[in-house]
Amino acid sequence: MGWLVFLILAILIVRRYWTGRGYSAAAEMRASGELKSPLYWTYNALGISVLAIICYIVKAKPAEVGLWWLLVAGLIVVTLFVRRAVCWRYPHP
Repeated sequence: MGWLVFLILAILIVRRYWTGRGYSAAAEMRASGELKSPLYWTYNALGISVLAIICYIVKAKPAEVGLWWLLVAGLIVVTLFVRRAVCWRYPHP
């Protein structure tokens, strides 16, 4: 099951950056300095940690899940705030 999620995620990432829009968006982010921003990397790290915790919850026993969902909800809220800060700092379509 885990390999299937990883495969789908890898296909979506590759598809995104192999299109012309992906190249131009990456070039625009590189030119504006967004790719070097700590906010950008924090946003990505939070998103990956949410995915990792959800994958752990899927594999965990039902008795162990408990407060993990509260952590996931909190991380999603923090991720949204960081994303808002990134969009505010680097406004581009």
